[in-house]
Amino acid sequence: MVEPPPDITPSEIYSRLGAEWEHYDNLIWQVTATSATFAVGATGLALGVIHDLLMRGAILVVASLVLWILRVGLAKHVYFLRTRAEQLQALEEAHFGGRVVQRWTVSTSKPSGAAFFSGPVPAKASRVGGTASRKGFGRCGK
Repeated sequence: MVEPPPDITPSEIYSRLGAEWEHYDNLIWQVTATSATFAVGATGLALGVIHDLLMRGAILVVASLVLWILRVGLAKHVYFLRTRAEQLQALEEAHFGGRVVQRWTVSTSKPSGAAFFSGPVPAKASRVGGTASRKGFGRCGK
């Protein structure tokens, strides 16, 4: 990791990295929804409206190319999401003594069907850097 200027505190760096992590997480969902919408629209157009076989083929080839480009972009966003998660974990260990400041790498959502589950709902830890992340949630600087 590049050394920050001396006037920026580790908490500020952590907040910025967390904001980038949220940004990439949002982009992943947006690219996925856009890809699915585009695929359904292009397929429906090619197979439902267009009757010329050459035009159908051209639309499907262009749609496949666009979907491939979106998939490459999605892979890039997943890579940067994982990189930010590893940087956040390293920053926690280096500057906060391993104490969880803000948990960007653990899902706090309940699994589906949790209303029918009679016991406590276990938190699902994500895999970051090959090890399971710690559980917890706190706010940076509060």
